[in-house]
Amino acid sequence: NIASFTIDGGKSWQTCETMPKEYRSCVQYVTNGNKKLFFAIGKTGCDYSVDGGKNWKFMNNKGYYTFRVVPGKLQGFVSGGDGKIARVVLKQD
Repeated sequence: NIASFTIDGGKSWQTCETMPKEYRSCVQYVTNGNKKLFFAIGKTGCDYSVDGGKNWKFMNNKGYYTFRVVPGKLQGFVSGGDGKIARVVLKQD
């Protein structure tokens, strides 16, 4: 198991039903009005969850190390090795 989630503020943890594809070094909560998701990124790619971290879906294998959210938007910026920086725009149907 490589991921767990909590529904009580961290008092207890449960194993995810569907795991991220591989290790992720950064997980961020992203919200815009009623649209909410978790975005996880790491050296080997990124995944997202729309159910509070219970299930994860693989997005792509772009390798970055960290992600910072643009407040109030489903977007942010990622950074990685060799000074790589990119803007990420997330869409949720």
